[in-house]
Amino acid sequence: MKKILRSAPLVQAVIHLRFSETPSLSIIDSKLLKTIHAQMINLGFPDFIESTAQSVEFTVDQSSQEVKQRTQTMKRYVFIAAGKTESIELNSTSLIIKSTNYNTFEELSQSFLSAINLCLE
Repeated sequence: MKKILRSAPLVQAVIHLRFSETPSLSIIDSKLLKTIHAQMINLGFPDFIESTAQSVEFTVDQSSQEVKQRTQTMKRYVFIAAGKTESIELNSTSLIIKSTNYNTFEELSQSFLSAINLCLE
């Protein structure tokens, strides 16, 4: 059995899975969103927030040292656990789980695997 620390050294644990942009996740129809939300409730994430997020990407041209900026706005769907200690975020380029209530990596990774399996269905 793994040792569980009384005072965790981390304030928040995050698992962030990035993937190629999936256009079908940019706009999810309301029927599918209700299905996903129902499944997230079964996983322990009853609260739901639909919002937009902006990501800013900077690239530097090696030869000219010119900095280019690209801003992208995307829909995001955030499912929050009771007590607001865990959340799962889904957008067109990533799946993110955040937790401030964890004891071991195995527990956190199991939540993440459940979220991935839900998305694959």
